[in-house]
Amino acid sequence: MPNKDTYEVILEVAINLFSKKGYNSVTIKEIANEAQVSEMTVFRHFNNKLNLFNKSFAEYVYIPKFKEFFENDLTYNLKDDLLKISQLYQETMENNKKIILMELKNDELITNPQSPLDTFPLKLKEKLVNYFLTMQKKGLIKQERDLEALTINFLSTNFGLFFNINCLPEMLKEVSLEDCIKDYIDSLIES
Repeated sequence: MPNKDTYEVILEVAINLFSKKGYNSVTIKEIANEAQVSEMTVFRHFNNKLNLFNKSFAEYVYIPKFKEFFENDLTYNLKDDLLKISQLYQETMENNKKIILMELKNDELITNPQSPLDTFPLKLKEKLVNYFLTMQKKGLIKQERDLEALTINFLSTNFGLFFNINCLPEMLKEVSLEDCIKDYIDSLIES
């Protein structure tokens, strides 16, 4: 078992450097120097830079916030929960947009099935399908709704909004992100 303090320090340093400089510009040597450990220590804990990137992303960027929300903050009011999930999604993406946009541009990361851009949506999808199933059992979602399709549409809409804000800002020139989210959730609930 790795020394947790050293492990966490390396993760924090790595996510900072990846966010500032991008994946390709950061070296293990630089991470080790910033974390005040040897390169061998970094390799011993993470094996390689890609594994370090994936772990830092998963443990510091995505998973903790959503895990906390789904375990402690659900109200089981469909509209309120979906608004909160969307807001949390947008905040998480916005707070990490530099590293996310960098990952979208990096072929080595994009084609890796263990990429955080792949693993995060799959984990969130699983949580959302379970949530929608609970809401369907409570009679708040029609029985004939395909929960997989509903979840994929929900996640795709949220990612699309993030992408448009950052890559096609003219698209949202006349309307706010909040209004787009509210309108989408209203139409989702009404159908």
